[in-house]
Amino acid sequence: MLFRSEATSSDANQKESYTKDDRSYPALFFGSMSGEPRRNPMLVTIAIPFLNGSLTIRAAIQSVFAQTHDKWELLLMDDGSTDDSLQIAKSVRDPRVRVTSDGVRRGLVARLNQAAELADSPLLARMDADDLMHPERLARQVEYLRAHEHVDLVGTGLCTIGPDDRPVGMRSVAASQLRLKGLQHGYLHATVTGRTGWFRANPLPSTLAG
Repeated sequence: MLFRSEATSSDANQKESYTKDDRSYPALFFGSMSGEPRRNPMLVTIAIPFLNGSLTIRAAIQSVFAQTHDKWELLLMDDGSTDDSLQIAKSVRDPRVRVTSDGVRRGLVARLNQAAELADSPLLARMDADDLMHPERLARQVEYLRAHEHVDLVGTGLCTIGPDDRPVGMRSVAASQLRLKGLQHGYLHATVTGRTGWFRANPLPSTLAG
């Protein structure tokens, strides 16, 4: 198991913390939905498509809850998983979290386009089920998009970590190269946040791999 419960309470505001090795994660509820109405709209929708991601999806979700920017909704999109990842997604108890599943494997591109249609927020953030977000990612990207109304998309570099959670490499694209490389090759897609209207107006072509 990647996680273990370290502290529990019977109070209605019960919180649990989880650890993997010496790394602590913020409070997150796993269990049946609380029944609270979803707070809508949120400023940013985070979309995580997943396919058989049971080994990593908990940590990915918890990195969302670790964000310093808390005006978000989380859209967990199953793509026909056959492991426990769908059950893990459904066990998150928070009104900001939505889970979709139609039992069909449609591919990543189709799920990303679906995310744009389902998003309830003016901004949409990408993330994969084996990613961890830096705690300030959303805060910085949302702040930039708010301050620059003519900008539709922002992205970041990324750090690759190994099984022991140690960094093994970094990837980034210089701003001067974005225009030359274009959207498909210039951005690290799982780091992108943009305007939902832009994603809806510019769906990914079905010819892309995924």
